[in-house]
Amino acid sequence: MGSVHLQNQNNLSCEELMRRVASKGGTTEAAFRVFNETSVDSNIKEGAFNAFRRSQELGR
Repeated sequence: MGSVHLQNQNNLSCEELMRRVASKGGTTEAAFRVFNETSVDSNIKEGAFNAFRRSQELGR
């Protein structure tokens, strides 16, 4: 939740925050590179959307 709080406290985009925390040639940058190459971000968004939609169906 710290990252969400940090995001809410400034006007930077998520991409800019990610660039700021990822050291050049570091482990975070390496992870982000793989995430981008394998569409992890799209999969997470799709999973969250599907969970939300299912929660609405179960709430009926």
